[in-house]
Amino acid sequence: MPLYQFSIRDGDRFEDNEGFDLPDDMSARRHAVGIIHELQKADEDSWRDFTMEVRRDGQLVWEIPFELC
Repeated sequence: MPLYQFSIRDGDRFEDNEGFDLPDDMSARRHAVGIIHELQKADEDSWRDFTMEVRRDGQLVWEIPFELC
């Protein structure tokens, strides 16, 4: 299984140094959206300008703006 890493960006970048083994890109996207929803639970507005970057084996596969979730 490919290794996916989930980083958060808002000008600065907060790296995921461990990652997750997931079966495919769509599974990684669902995982990323789940993370975004969990972070937004406490205060959605404070996360509005953030973006989730999903990388598979070091290659960018998804950029998901928090405001779209």
